[in-house]
Amino acid sequence: MPADETAIASDGVPLALRRFEGPDARAAVLVTHAMMATGQYLEKFAGHLAASGLDVFVLEFRGHGRSGGSARGFEDYVRKDLPAALDHVRTRSPAARRRLGYVGHSLGGLAGLAYAATHAAQVAAHGPHALVLVAVSLWRRNLAPL
Repeated sequence: MPADETAIASDGVPLALRRFEGPDARAAVLVTHAMMATGQYLEKFAGHLAASGLDVFVLEFRGHGRSGGSARGFEDYVRKDLPAALDHVRTRSPAARRRLGYVGHSLGGLAGLAYAATHAAQVAAHGPHALVLVAVSLWRRNLAPL
């Protein structure tokens, strides 16, 4: 059964995560959704990943689904939501200390890519160690403020 968890962003916004624990997880994965969506459509996928031995966390970005707040711009997802969610996964999952992956669909993929590009030292030290980006459109205007 998935469990609901909450991470708190640096500006105090509560971020909803749904955790799918895999038996004897060998790695952890943070999964993020597309624009104007929630994490609900990713739950079947997360269940399959958990059944294959991964500890999976599905994040709902601020202003989406069960998360609070609203985004003032794309950079809120990159500078506030992802650091809080990744710290939460690292703290809650022993498997994340071994290996941490990231799967982002559309907005989630672009946010993950921007996070990796702007937090290189953090990524090198603590992960995510692998990025899977699905259906990502690279828009210069989204990346310019970062």
